[in-house]
This record gives sequence, structure tokens and C-alpha cells, in this order.
Amino acid sequence: MNIAVLAGGISAERNVSINSARAVAEALAAAGHTLRIVDPALGAAETLSIDTLRADIGVAPSLEELIRYKKSSYLECVTSDLFDGVDLVVNLLHGAYGEDGYMQSLLDLKGLSYTGSARLASAMSMNKAIAKRLLESAHIPSPEWLSIAASQAEDSELLNEVRDYVGSHVIVKPHDQGSSVGVSYVNSGNIDDLRQAIQSAGQYSRVVIIERYIHGTEISVCVLNDEALPIVEISSEGDWLQYGNKYQAGAARYTCPGEFDDHSVEYINGLATMAHTITACRSFSKVDFRIDEDGQVFCLEINALPALTPDSVFATAAAAADIDFGQLCERIVELARP
Repeated sequence: MNIAVLAGGISAERNVSINSARAVAEALAAAGHTLRIVDPALGAAETLSIDTLRADIGVAPSLEELIRYKKSSYLECVTSDLFDGVDLVVNLLHGAYGEDGYMQSLLDLKGLSYTGSARLASAMSMNKAIAKRLLESAHIPSPEWLSIAASQAEDSELLNEVRDYVGSHVIVKPHDQGSSVGVSYVNSGNIDDLRQAIQSAGQYSRVVIIERYIHGTEISVCVLNDEALPIVEISSEGDWLQYGNKYQAGAARYTCPGEFDDHSVEYINGLATMAHTITACRSFSKVDFRIDEDGQVFCLEINALPALTPDSVFATAAAAADIDFGQLCERIVELARP
């Protein structure tokens, strides 16, 4: 099959995308597919080779680095001849303009089939406020949360009301980013610390989510073709899984399958597949949870385009289900085959 692999992009998850694309491209090339690797951040420039797909995954690109890329390059890319003769697009553009429905819309207009969720599901999943409301409509437990405009960070009266509602231990994050970019943990109850966290998140988004922090165990459930894979239990240094811990080798430890009784597994997997369905995801997704000290399960968010490398959470879950990385990549392609 002639496959175009989308890599890089203009979001803060550019480096994550490049590493996912390299791993998947190597697997698909080994399976005999003909590949064309395209970075839409470069517009209609020449295609790339697998050897050129290198980035420091342990560090997110700075805002200064990202500002040199233009959104219009995506339109130049998709309307060029780079996709001539392509049977399928493997979309590995994590973050804004690749995971949130924008690229999906352009590919739809071009008449190209692509992996992962369609434009509406991608947009709903990436927008954390919309996704949380959808999860709540399906009675999927979620921590107390609210959203405010980043510009309201100076409103001390509002911040006091936020603290009264959500609590003094909170996670503050942009409403439309992934990979923990722009995320802060505030546990002091201090309004100035909360304000600083909102301003940090506001560098990446005009809307900020403030969510009660759940003390306990972090887990992820990966959904493949509407079925939950074995639960991955995640542990790392610190109170929450920061960007560096997610992608630096050895910083996070995965246990799969996690040590849960059959009833708990059935319940958690049911929540994950329900989240996958209620947000209209297709083919694959990753749903993140926290389990508190009393055993109550809280859904944090759903990721419609999780990282795909041999040591990623998704690959770990697939391996526990006797699906190696090459087979996983092939299944994702088959699920999107026109």
C-alpha cells in the first residue's frame, strides 16, 4: 500500500510526533508498504526520509521555536502534489492542528482516508471542557473541575471562588493541549501560585482547565477497535506524570496488566470503552484515569491520538495482549483502509 505518514507539525508536541512517526514508519516499511513522509509544517516542501526523523523527545520545543511555523503551511501541504497516488494517510500529528480536527478536515476535503478518529471526534476529544461534559453525560466519574479564560488570572476574587470549589490541590492545564504541555500541579492553596499556573497554561491556550487533584494511582486504558487492552498502571517520580517523565527513558514505569481484580477490570474497561464511544472515537484511543485511596475511579481525559512508539503506553498495553508493535501498526492501518 502507498502510505503517507504525517510527522512533526507546529504544535508543542512536535517532537513527540516525530518520534512516533519514525517508529511507525520503520514498522510499516518492514511490512512492505511504500512510504512517503510528510511534515506539514514545511508546506509543500520535499518529503522526508526515516533517517531525518529525529528529535529530542524529552524536551518540548519552546514557543520561540514554534512561532516560526505558519498555520497556512498545512493548507499548502495538503493541496500540493505530495499526496498524489497515496492510498492512505497515517496521521501522527500530536497536538494542535493535527489531533484536533484541523488536519482531519483538510484530508476529508482532499478525499483521503486516514488513521485515527474523524474530524468531529478529534475536535471533541482535544477540547478538554467539551470532552469532560460528554463524559459526565455518560455518568463517567470525573474530578471536580471548571474552566476559565486565561485572561482572568488577575481576578483574585474569582480565583478564591475557584479554590473554594475545586480545592487547594489542583491540576491546571490548557484546555486543548496534550503530553502535559503547560500543565502545573498546585498544592499550596496560595492564590499567587494558582495565578502563576493559570498564566503558564495560558501561554498555550486562551482557556484553562482547573481540576481537583486526585491522590492515588494513575492508570491508562488503551482502546483498539472498540475493545479495551490490558490496563497499564503508571508510576513516576513526583505527584503527577509530567512531560519529561512521559518521554525520558526510565522516568516512568509501566506495569501491565495492572494488579486489579476481575470486577475492577471489568468496571474500568467499561468506563474506557464508554468514553471512547461517547466522544465518537474510532480505531484507537487512550483513556487516562486516577484511582484514589478509597478505590474510586476518576476519568481524567481521553486521547484520540496517543503516542505510538515501541515503549509507549499504547504499545505496552498491546504487548500484554500479544500484539507486537509491528502488528499494532498494521492493525491501525487496516482499521483505516478505504
